[in-house]
Amino acid sequence: MSVLLVGVSHRTAPVPVLERVAVTDTDRPKLIDKLLASSHISEAMIVSTCNRVEVYAVVDAFHGALTEVGEILADHSGLDLTALHAHAYVRYSEAAVEHLFAVASGLDSMVIGEQQILGQIRSAYASSDAQQAAGRVVHELAQQALRVGKRVHSETGIDSAGASVVSVALDRAAGIIGEGGLVGRTAVVVGAGSMGGLSVAHLTRAGIARIVVVNRTQERAEHLAETARSNGVDADGVAFDQLSAAMAQADVMVTCTGAVGAVVTLADVHRALAEPDRDNTKHLVICDLGLPRDIDPAVAGLPGVTVLDMETLQRDPAAGAAASDADAARTIVAGELATYLAGQRLAEVTPTVTALRQRAADVVEAELMRLDSRLPGLDDPQRDEVARTVRRVVDKLLHAPTVRVKQLASAPGGDSYAAALRELFELSPGSPAGRGHTHRPGGRRPHWKGPAGMSVTTPRSGSPLRIGTRGSLLATTQAGTVRDALIAAGHPAELVIIKTKGDQSTDPVQKIGVGVFTAELREALLDNRVDVAVHSYKDLPTAQDPRFVIAAIPPREDPRDALVARDGLVLGELPAGSKVGTSAPRRVSQLKALGLGLDIVPLRGNLQRRLGKVESGELDAVILARAGLSRIGLLDLITENIEPVQMLPAPAQGALAVECLSANAELAAILAEHDDAGTRAAVTAERALLAELEAGCTAPVGAIAEIVESLDDDGRIFDELSVRGCAAAIDGSDVIRTGAVGAPDKAEELGRAVARELLELGARELMNVTTGEAADV
Repeated sequence: MSVLLVGVSHRTAPVPVLERVAVTDTDRPKLIDKLLASSHISEAMIVSTCNRVEVYAVVDAFHGALTEVGEILADHSGLDLTALHAHAYVRYSEAAVEHLFAVASGLDSMVIGEQQILGQIRSAYASSDAQQAAGRVVHELAQQALRVGKRVHSETGIDSAGASVVSVALDRAAGIIGEGGLVGRTAVVVGAGSMGGLSVAHLTRAGIARIVVVNRTQERAEHLAETARSNGVDADGVAFDQLSAAMAQADVMVTCTGAVGAVVTLADVHRALAEPDRDNTKHLVICDLGLPRDIDPAVAGLPGVTVLDMETLQRDPAAGAAASDADAARTIVAGELATYLAGQRLAEVTPTVTALRQRAADVVEAELMRLDSRLPGLDDPQRDEVARTVRRVVDKLLHAPTVRVKQLASAPGGDSYAAALRELFELSPGSPAGRGHTHRPGGRRPHWKGPAGMSVTTPRSGSPLRIGTRGSLLATTQAGTVRDALIAAGHPAELVIIKTKGDQSTDPVQKIGVGVFTAELREALLDNRVDVAVHSYKDLPTAQDPRFVIAAIPPREDPRDALVARDGLVLGELPAGSKVGTSAPRRVSQLKALGLGLDIVPLRGNLQRRLGKVESGELDAVILARAGLSRIGLLDLITENIEPVQMLPAPAQGALAVECLSANAELAAILAEHDDAGTRAAVTAERALLAELEAGCTAPVGAIAEIVESLDDDGRIFDELSVRGCAAAIDGSDVIRTGAVGAPDKAEELGRAVARELLELGARELMNVTTGEAADV
């Protein structure tokens, strides 16, 4: 399976063609459905911006898929195939990947180095994922592209000028207006979305005196105007019926609404120019950044009006980044491309390695069954010892060749080694494990009798390990890391989606009960619908259940909380009264204790829904777990990582719990290979603190434990475990903090000791564990 790209952009097509091909948010789901219905396409993603439309498809045949994509785009645009082909470009396999990396880096933008494309790629991926059109290939491609773009922007000076289409258009407008440029002028911004916000930010920096935001929803217009006012600019938000009156006072107007058809008509501009209080000596510059165009083309012919649209800017683009920065960006893209391709080649060889291990396991099982018939007198301990010995011998024989073939496969041409294995051992691997969508396998698997006669599913030959997970993007992504680690270790695995009560309710957690995100996963383990469950560790009840064992705690993500705020603001820059979304009592209490005068707004829902409330202007900021944003590739949205000195995270935040039935010792041993000792010690201490306080995930309690280096009396370095904890009043009136340091192997005792000190300081009276709402991700 390879990646096919078919695109049309400002480099290959005039604006009228781009307008015909443009894909709106409404169009995109329909087009993705058509792509997935095609016979040669298994995954798809559509990137659509003001100057490009690109279809990325995972295909099994180049020519067949190219025809299908071309016909779908032609039907959508109303262009015949010949006209479309005249302006389209095609990239395949490595070239398609390299192109997306260059696009994400701003190297292919009309304004070299602009950063908006990262958000547009992120939106394209989110849309694809929402329609289950993003399998393994699209997921990894999009996430890697976002990482590449982030690296380029952080490690080079490609965006040092902060260039974007908006900034270039406004620079041109300032030149047309003449002396003084935009300083002291009046501007109209049509649309209160992300482009409207960017326009307000640029206008503010340019010294504009007054801004009028016009939007179909006046509330959103007023919200954006408030942002301008908070930065010292006189601003108002008005409804669309006030457009002509607003234009009458304007020197410059910026539009980019994404609407289909003209938003500003010739009659609207005529009325504005005819307003009695219009200064006829003023020249009106209109920056139409919409695709399709927002402004009626006839407006460009009016005296005293200049229209700068995408076609105008395309003919005379800004210089953008310096050549040296662009070269540095291309070097990063080339290195990341090599890394990505090596990873893909390794993923392609994994089914062969899995098939080889499967073949060996089948042979072992057959020989053990033959041994049973030949030596019926063997008792269970003897039979188990023979089985373990045979499996150890086979594993040792296979270890070197399977590791080596993976190493060789990562180099160009490495697939020939996997082909040799398939030929020598007559292997017929299926499609790569983990590719495409998660699914629910049918049937049951062989059983062995575990301790106390309990029936336990074995991780033996045949079916892959079934990993239970919630269905959100974050949950499947983090469970996917466990699946991929197991596959890399030679254990076939797949994800099984389990709906939980917490996913189906918007009520506060304390109302629907403890364990609302984990109980159904545990039931699936008991019912043999899954073999393994992957939880966000902080969602598990503090009381241990002897039926289950947390066999592995993989290396932890950064446990800090993160702020995602409008206009790139950090916590201390948010004006008093700013609406900040979070429902976790721990965050609410610590935020209030900072005394910033913020308006804390309850917030539930998945990450995309929460982030959308900032993008839409409904909230000024949200506070989320940094780990969740990291796992789904959204770190670039963070405007501030909140240090523990300001806000302690939730106990076990950022850690995963990989759980199986405690009776299944063989599976637990396999999972334990992926356990991280440092993370386990830290999480054990944090959870012990929570348990000693008799608190749950809805309590205003924070904790963080970290492995730190210390020096003994002889100057030798050794590891210690630092534990910090806090308990807070839900109204923020008081926060108690304390901490301790000790040996990592005494993690539980250390956590409980910190909790007891908190209790001595009055934590019991301070906390209200029944107050608050849902624990946030």
